[in-house]
Amino acid sequence: MLAFDRPQASGKCLWVNLANAEPDGAPSLRLTTRNQPFGYDAEGTKLRIRERRAARTLYEERDARGDDLGSIFDHRLFDREIERGAWPPSPHLADSAKGSAYVPMNEVMNCFKVYGSDRLGFKEAVTALVGREARQVNGEVVRSLNTALERFAAAEVALLLVDLETAQGDGSDLLLRLFERVGAGGTALSESERLYSIYKHHFPRVRDLVEAIEVSSGRIMTSTLIANTALRIANVSSSEAHEAPVPHALGALLNPRRSDDRAGRFRHALFDLLPTEGCGNISTSPTTGRLTAAFARVIGLLRFEPAQNPEGLPKLMLAELPHELVQVMVYWAVCADAPGRVASRFEAAEVIRFALFWRLCATSHLQCARNAIHWLRARKKAGADLSIFPGLALYRLLTGQAEGSWGQNARLLVPPNQMLDFNWAAPRGATWLSSKNRFEHDQTHPARRLFHAWWWSGGQMLLWLQRRYLEAEFAHYDPLSEHDDDRPIDLDHLQPKAHWRFDWRQRDQHLAQLPDVGERWAFNEGRDPLGNSVGNYRWVGSAKNRSDGALGLADKLRRARGDDGGEIEPWLAEAFDPGAIDAWIMADASKGWTGERVAQFQRVVEERGLWLYRRFFEGAGFELWLDEPTGA
Repeated sequence: MLAFDRPQASGKCLWVNLANAEPDGAPSLRLTTRNQPFGYDAEGTKLRIRERRAARTLYEERDARGDDLGSIFDHRLFDREIERGAWPPSPHLADSAKGSAYVPMNEVMNCFKVYGSDRLGFKEAVTALVGREARQVNGEVVRSLNTALERFAAAEVALLLVDLETAQGDGSDLLLRLFERVGAGGTALSESERLYSIYKHHFPRVRDLVEAIEVSSGRIMTSTLIANTALRIANVSSSEAHEAPVPHALGALLNPRRSDDRAGRFRHALFDLLPTEGCGNISTSPTTGRLTAAFARVIGLLRFEPAQNPEGLPKLMLAELPHELVQVMVYWAVCADAPGRVASRFEAAEVIRFALFWRLCATSHLQCARNAIHWLRARKKAGADLSIFPGLALYRLLTGQAEGSWGQNARLLVPPNQMLDFNWAAPRGATWLSSKNRFEHDQTHPARRLFHAWWWSGGQMLLWLQRRYLEAEFAHYDPLSEHDDDRPIDLDHLQPKAHWRFDWRQRDQHLAQLPDVGERWAFNEGRDPLGNSVGNYRWVGSAKNRSDGALGLADKLRRARGDDGGEIEPWLAEAFDPGAIDAWIMADASKGWTGERVAQFQRVVEERGLWLYRRFFEGAGFELWLDEPTGA
């Protein structure tokens, strides 16, 4: 259907390659959108960051007409060209790939409308669209495309409207199966998408309510997941379930002709969360539903504000919270039932602390959510006061320390000194530690599991540690919008990856001063665990990262410190111990690796990783959880 639509109307553009067809003879099609202006890869998935950047560079070189595009996000490029009366940016590599001549499909359709079965006229018209690449147009591909369009124009499509409310017994299951099969003919629907579709069928107005929450909450969740949250909370509140209803049961629960207690309780709980038309005395205003108030309360407690909530999560981190965590917090807010309540700094700190714990320590988001929701429902039924978020109790529950816990669904937090002990107890050799020696040398140590998680995943916690820099430097950017692919920051390696993750066939060039075969083998085994650890990472603006280019470690840190007469770079204050910079400069491998540089790099990476953990642990106030007596 995109072939008939204009890009300016749909925000999408379907392209067809007039030079080559697919191996099976079908037309080679590519899709670009406002959010993905350079399209998708051959598998239909989003381009990697480096591919998007390569496409952006090519676009600027070929199509930008010398304009300064430094301040324009990718998602503006699509509309920018259309506003000029031009085509949207070409699909990734379409301009440079040999044997490609992509043109918008709606332009081809316009040619077909004019020439129809006049094949010569059609060929000349579509060839003219290609312009400078006309020599690449394949006549056989154009004839095949013309034939396909003729068949399409002559085809008849039968449409049958089925009213699910009239379906009885097994018929509804068969219709659901048909719905799933039809959906899978394009893009297979997830269970959440199927639930939302059924929900909208019975209550069309729910779409407006859900989208209102999506906007007011800063798009921390998609509309599909917000609807799934409502269905899950309603199901939990009206039964002993822990999840949303399964698709084949939801239609029956929402059917107004079903009057049993189970369906009645479910619909009443759901209407209380998302008031919809035809719900008796319940208001139809999207601002009065309890789900709206619950989302507003959770976002208010989590979001960073320089004065009111300085320990909050930056927008770039909020956008990446697991939806299961958000559902647990929203369910708590519904149980607390305190709309308009002004939260204290202590309450906000407890919510933030729990979110950081979950983000780092949860081993199964699914199991953590089930366990937490079960506990919250039991406390609600027992009449417990849930007005203050029970972060400590949930921490003990998820780590298997509380009575009635469903096992250990998350790693235990440990104080910084235990992380330090575990790190320095590893057996040391002449060069870098292997993964086995680094993480498995003491299977019984209480810090082992958390040390592993921090080492590999602590880079995401750097978003929180660098929150003031990120919020100040990118105040104009909203990652919670639909333009999340224009992320303006990079997770950058301090010691450039090219200096330690080089092609092993080039080892003689990089390790000329490290001739011992055993040391080289240990270098190879240990380079990924060391180079990709939290201790070698920083978050920095993409433009800044590009300007640093191929700078070595020493030059990068000297520039950041202002040694060249410039200002101290703001990322440094939150992500680096200023007293360690000179030690890092000594580990610079721009001129190759020596035994001293190998040992120095391992030492500074380990020390910075432990320093960052201490700042994380103390900044979040986790000592309050670990110092509390077990019976508290």
